[in-house]
Order: sequence, then C-alpha cells, then structure tokens
Amino acid sequence: MEAFMIIIDDVWTPFHVTRIGIPIGVHGSKLIVISRSLEVCHHVGCQKEIKVKPLCENEAWTLFLDKLHPPVELPSDVKEIAMSMVKRCGGLLLGIMALAGRMKGVNDIHEWREASKELDGSFVRQNVKAFDIFNLSYNYLTDYRLKHCFLYCSFYSKNYKIPRNELIRMFILEGLMDKIKSRLLLFDQGHVILNRLESMCLLESDTGVDVGNHRQTECVKMHCLIRDMALKRIKLDFNYMVKSGIGLEHTPDENEWKVDLENVSLMHNNISSIPVGTSPNCPKLSSMTLASNPLRLILDSFFFQLKALKVLDLSRNYELEVLPNSISQMRNLTALLLFDCCRLSFVPLLGKLTALKELDLYHTAIKNVPEGMERLVNLKCLNMYSTGLRMIPDEEFQGGLDNVGTFCHLFRYRQSHEGPIFYTIEVSPNLSLLWFLSPGPCQISTKKVTLSSIELGRKSAIVLPEDIQQLTIIKCHGLGTCLTTAFSLFNIQGRGLTDCVIDNCFEIECIIKMSSLDDQLVGESNFSLWAPLESLERLSLLSLPNFIRFFDWELEVVATPIPYSIFCHLKSITISSCHRMTTSFTPCLLQHLQNLELVEVMRCDQLEEIITDEGGKVGLSPSISDQHSHISFNFPRLKKLTLQHLPKLRSICKGNIICKSIEKIRIIGCQNLTRIPLFVSAIDGPPNPLPALRAIEILKEELQCTGAVVSRKCLKRMVKVLCVSPELEMKLSISIILDFLAYASEFFNSPSKVQRPSKQCPLEK
Repeated sequence: MEAFMIIIDDVWTPFHVTRIGIPIGVHGSKLIVISRSLEVCHHVGCQKEIKVKPLCENEAWTLFLDKLHPPVELPSDVKEIAMSMVKRCGGLLLGIMALAGRMKGVNDIHEWREASKELDGSFVRQNVKAFDIFNLSYNYLTDYRLKHCFLYCSFYSKNYKIPRNELIRMFILEGLMDKIKSRLLLFDQGHVILNRLESMCLLESDTGVDVGNHRQTECVKMHCLIRDMALKRIKLDFNYMVKSGIGLEHTPDENEWKVDLENVSLMHNNISSIPVGTSPNCPKLSSMTLASNPLRLILDSFFFQLKALKVLDLSRNYELEVLPNSISQMRNLTALLLFDCCRLSFVPLLGKLTALKELDLYHTAIKNVPEGMERLVNLKCLNMYSTGLRMIPDEEFQGGLDNVGTFCHLFRYRQSHEGPIFYTIEVSPNLSLLWFLSPGPCQISTKKVTLSSIELGRKSAIVLPEDIQQLTIIKCHGLGTCLTTAFSLFNIQGRGLTDCVIDNCFEIECIIKMSSLDDQLVGESNFSLWAPLESLERLSLLSLPNFIRFFDWELEVVATPIPYSIFCHLKSITISSCHRMTTSFTPCLLQHLQNLELVEVMRCDQLEEIITDEGGKVGLSPSISDQHSHISFNFPRLKKLTLQHLPKLRSICKGNIICKSIEKIRIIGCQNLTRIPLFVSAIDGPPNPLPALRAIEILKEELQCTGAVVSRKCLKRMVKVLCVSPELEMKLSISIILDFLAYASEFFNSPSKVQRPSKQCPLEK
C-alpha cells in the first residue's frame, strides 16, 4: 500500500477513525481533519492542532482578487471601496470568499457603494451561506448557558476587547450561571464557558488594558462577522435591543422601545443626553446598560415605567454628576453599577431597593454614604473604593454593619486580576466604611478586616465575617483588658482566623484571663472565647502600653488547664513596644507553641527575661511541671529569634533551649544581656552542632557596654558548642556583625576558613 493523505472537511461531531476504515499511520499515511471545534480535534485524537488565524490585510486582499474569477484590474475608485470592504471582513476566510462571490463581475461604482453600505449594516444578513455556517457553530452549543453567554458577548461593540472578569461578572448579574453560593466557583464556571466558546471558534482570546487601573488583563473578542450572526439570532429569538458602538448621540426614539423588550444595550456610544419627556413603557425590561457614554443628565421620567428592571449599568459615564430620584423606586433592582462615573456626587435614597445585591460606586465623587444603606439586607457585593467618603454618622455606621446581612459573603474584585479576590474591610472614622482591595495582584484569597480608631463595646457591636482570616485592630477603644473577651464584641467564632494584629490599644493587658470557669463560654449562643486562637498562625502585639502577659489567672483558678488547641497552629509571634511586660513566655505558654517558627521581641523597656520558670506550675499537670525542673525549654520548629532594643534584658532563659531547627539568631541593642542559652538538639544530650543554623548577628556595641566581659564569655561558650565538629564549618556561614567572631578558628577542630584581620581578636586578649 502506498502512502496516502485524506482530508475531511467541515467536521462538527467526533468520530472513530478506525471504525470507518482509515488505516492511520500505515506507510506514513496522514489524515487531516478540518473543524471549527477544537473539542472535535481532541476527541478524534489529532496529534497536532493548527489554528487557522485570520489573514493579514495583504493576504486578504490577494485572496479576494483571486476569487473574483476572473481576476480583474479594478478602477482606482472601485479599488478603494473594495479594499475597505475586505478590511471589514476581519481576515476571515469565509467572509472574504463570500464577499468575492457576491461582487463577481460587478464593475459599476454605484453598485460597489451600495454593497459597501449594506456591509455596514450586517454582511452576514445579506449572505445566507455565511449565516448558515456561523449559525451551525451556534447550534452545536448544546448547553443553554453557552448560547446565552455567547449572545451576551454581542452586546459589546464591534471588535471590543472584553475583559474576562468583567464579562463573567455580567454573566452572574444577568442570571446566566448556575445558582452557586460560592463566588469563586461561579468565576471558575464563567472561565470554563469562555474557554468552550473559544474552542468553538466563536470567541477569540486577546489581551487588553483595564480601563480602571491600566493593567494588562485577559480579554475575549468576538469577530465582527460572528457578531453579525449573533445579532441576527437575537433579533429572531429574543426581545432585545442592541445598539452598541454605532455612534448614537441620543437614546433611540420612543417608538423603538417595544412594550415586550427584555434587555437593552446602548453601551459605547456618544449619548450625552436623553430627550426631555422620554419615558419608555417597557414593563418587562429586566436589564439595561448605558455604559461608556458621555451622559450628563438623566431625567426622572426615564425610569418611571421601568419597574421590572433588575440590572442597571451606568458605568464609565464620565460626565454624569447626579442620579435621578426615580431610581429610588426601582424595588426589583438587584445590581446598580456606577463605577468610573468619576463626577458622580449624588446618589438618591436607596432604602427601598431591598432586592439590591451588588452596588458598585468605585471611583465616584460621592462624599456621603447614600441614605438607606442600612436597609439593604440582601447586599452581597459593595464597592466604595476611592470615593473620598466623609465620616459616617454613628447611627448609620451601626445600622450598616448590623443589617447588611452575612458579611462573610461581602467582597469585591478588580477586573484586572486573574481571578476573583475576596474582601478587605476597613472601618475607620477617617476612611468611612470601605470595602476595597490591596493594590497589587492577589496571590491567594484574602479575607481581611481592619478596625481603626473606633469606639467598640456592647453598645456598638460589630458583626464581622464568619470566615475572616486576617484581623487588625488599631487605636480602638472599648476592647477591655483581655483580648479574648474583645472577640465576643465581634460576634464571630473566627475559627479560620490566621493573622491577628493588635496595635496601639491602651486597655489590653493579656490575651486570656481566667477569672472563673464560666468565662470560658459567653452568652446563650455558646460563643467560645478561645475559638479565634485555635487556628491563629501569626500574632503581632504592637504598642500596647498596659500589656503584661499572655495568660492571666486569679488565685482560685490557678489549676485550671488551658486547652491544648490554644495557639497550637501559631507560627509567628511579634511583640513590640509593650513596656509593662517583664517576661515574654512561661512554661505553661510554651506547651502551646510547639509549632512556633519566628519570635521577634523589640523595644520593650521593662523586659528582663524572655522565658521564665517562675509561675511555671500555673495551669500545668504535675508531669509537665516536673519536666520543667530540668530547666530545658523546647522549641522544636523555631527558625529565627530576634531580640532588638531591650535595654533591661539580662537573660533569654535560665536553662537550655532544645531546638535543632534554629537558622538565625539576631541580638541588637541588648546591652545588659549577660546570658545566652545553649541551643541543644535534645534534653540532657551532648552539645551537638545545630545543622540548620546559618547566621548569628550581634552588634559590635553589645561588647562595649558594662556587661561586655560576661557577654564575650557567653558568646565564646556558645561558639564552642556550635562548632564542635569539623563538618559544621562547611555547613555554617556565620554572618556576624562582630569583628572578633572572624577569629573563631581557635574553637574549631579544623582551621577556620574565615579570613583573619591583622588586628588582635578581642577574644584572644
């Protein structure tokens, strides 16, 4: 058998090559499958897929002339018209060939002009063959969601690059997606739909610049000829009016607003005004977009008869300053999009819009929160970033937080990011009530709340999201003396809380206070005070002038054990400017810090010891208490220890620290430190080298203070322990800010590789 090549064109459904008797791979034979569906190519098992891209202008013109049959030399005036018509085919082979077939033998310039005018309307409507082929692609979309989402893409103007996230957002608002509670899953579903439409060659992938933040973002684009087909399907099957990107300067005449209209798109036009008295009678209209127009004013009458409207998009109307009061009566409205209306300074009363789920006021000029916000009980997505809001009145502030609904569903996203981003909520009298995003791309889903400079307490309880991950409290009053008690003010379990920062809160004295067993549970809701501490991974205590200790017991409850789950996931502790604290950790606390990796203690003026064994029996079982009589403190996962600017610090601890994982020790500004503990690998074990240690940093000034001699001895003793084996020298790169540590070779069993300066080492004196 000789080698052969078979070409199968216009394939729409998968088939089994072997079942129809094609011997693939025999004697170098080839099979070429031509299809508009990438999925068909995948199912057939094509080894190589080649996407036929649109032709460039020169290639398109050459093909057009070749298909005129016979090729003729067009007059210059006709040639100019013909070239513009070919250009409008967008390099699509089918369109170019259909156009050439239609204009074959036409020489009169008047006919060319008339054909060009028809092409401006819809070339596909004038060519049955082209429509049938494009329509076949549409008909092979078996999922109704795919069809509706595809048709919605035609609402955008011709050749417009549509940001993926913006488009998926509109799919959700229009109800074109499955009813899934998770916003993240909805966006995943949206991307799958767009990928399917791309694989069917109904959409093209592209990149563009986000209008809001001028960043590159993933986009899709609909070819102008395919858009013609989509618009024809809309006209045949739906009561929609789509007049996007056609240069309108006024809204359509009132006779075009049919009584059975359901959806209207007038985006990307030059509409600057709506004729006085215009009041469309469209009782079924559920969605309307007037986005990206230079609208200056919308009169009340325009919305009077649009009672069924659910989605209203007025975004990117840069000249719009005031919304009409009639919007206040649109009780069925679920989404009001006003982002990038940079001059908009007034939004009417919103209290009656109880069905509203999404309100986007991003980059507007409003100074005050719209009246009635506290009654928007179904609001799920609120964006008020970059609005220049003033202070919220107290009563409005409390109502808004109490009645917006479950805050765990509140978030907003920015279209330039590759995926939906969750919430960062910041509450402050200076910043008003803002839901906004971090400026950079989000690598993980962030659920963060910041409370700044506000009065807390039982009378001003704040309902925070149940799925909060990061909590920051700055300069707030009314928290009380105990942090866990403060959690009850927020009415959350907080079992997903991973990060907590407490900064400049003057009342806080401790984390947990055990005054009675009843304090473990609060109220009828059985709210656990300790729940937020069980998942905590990072804790920062900053500028707390009255903070004394982590655990605080009264005498009658000294034997009360604290659940092991407290701090069991804690990896990082930062303590700074807590000037009443004299010691950081107790043996009781260390039991809960077995996963600790980072310890930073800085600028605590009264701190004398990092780990104390005094009071070690409080809350301990006898076996644990007896264990601490050996004065060994276990940090199995500790990697970095930083002690900085602690003027009264004399000792880190009175015993040894069991830690094989330590990588870096940093001591700065601790001039009274007289004892550095041994870091050993096991209890009562020999002083083995620490395999993970990479750096010890101690400022030179530490040896020039009163305790310099003692400090040198401690350091000398420590270096001996660290460097007992010749292998350690190869593993350890000691990066110390002390000149004398360069002379540590006398403590090694083999010569040191550290270069020796000419001056005498302080340790050799």
